[in-house]
Amino acid sequence: MEENKNIEPEQPAENIPQEIIPAIQTTVPEIEETIIAEQQPAGSCGQTENMEVHHHTHPDSHRDHGKKNWKTYFWEFLMLFLAVFCGFLAEYQLEHTIENKREKQFMRSLIKDIEQDIRNIENCLKEKEFTLAIADSITTLLPADNYQQHTGSIYYFARRYSSYKDNFYMTAGTLTQLKNSGGLRLIRIQPVVDSLQAYDNRYQYFQMDQELEGDHLRDYRNSMVSLFDVKVFDSMVKNYPDIIHPSGNPPLFNHDREMINNFLMRVHIAKRNKLANAIHLHILKNKAQALIMQIKKEYHLE
Repeated sequence: MEENKNIEPEQPAENIPQEIIPAIQTTVPEIEETIIAEQQPAGSCGQTENMEVHHHTHPDSHRDHGKKNWKTYFWEFLMLFLAVFCGFLAEYQLEHTIENKREKQFMRSLIKDIEQDIRNIENCLKEKEFTLAIADSITTLLPADNYQQHTGSIYYFARRYSSYKDNFYMTAGTLTQLKNSGGLRLIRIQPVVDSLQAYDNRYQYFQMDQELEGDHLRDYRNSMVSLFDVKVFDSMVKNYPDIIHPSGNPPLFNHDREMINNFLMRVHIAKRNKLANAIHLHILKNKAQALIMQIKKEYHLE
């Protein structure tokens, strides 16, 4: 009871002096702001500011900034088109250069083949001239009344004539390769193509007559069986391919004039065919020489 008596009673609020109340009201908000600031984690103020800035940024601003007009699209299309077109031109030029090199290589190889053809034609013509001279000797000696005095030469010429098969075959390695691989399209110069085809066509025509010449040669050999003695022929062939002249004038196996005439007819037909083929070979040679000159001129080759 005594302790209670010692406690002083609380003073009513109205007893606070009026000049202190405004100061208290001013201080309390500041204290609250300080407490709130201390309770916020570090960096929250920056995030808030950033969020506020992001919040106030208008969404259409980015769209307006990246918008392209028709000129931009036009220039992009033009640059893309030019890039593709230039690539196409480069590829075409490269292919064109490669084909030009291949074309010249084919032309050089073709010239070598044709030059070999010319050499073969010349050799073939010499052989044909020789065999034609032999045929003339046979058709001169055998019909004569005194042919028995020259049977040694008749045996020799008859055997030599049967052994000659002076054929010509084109050196067609390059031409065949061009035909089979479609390489003729590589030849850009049409006059060269025309001359090459004319040369090949002439050779094909010659080939038919050359095959006919082989048939005539077989007929000639068959007619020899009834007229000549095989023992004499055998003595003439000692070492292949040499044929030697028989000693003396051995007699024929048959002196029948009809058989002699039949044999001479085979000689005449074969001779006539050889003459025609010799003319074809001369024409082929002229075409080959002209073709080489044309190729060298058009392609500037030495």
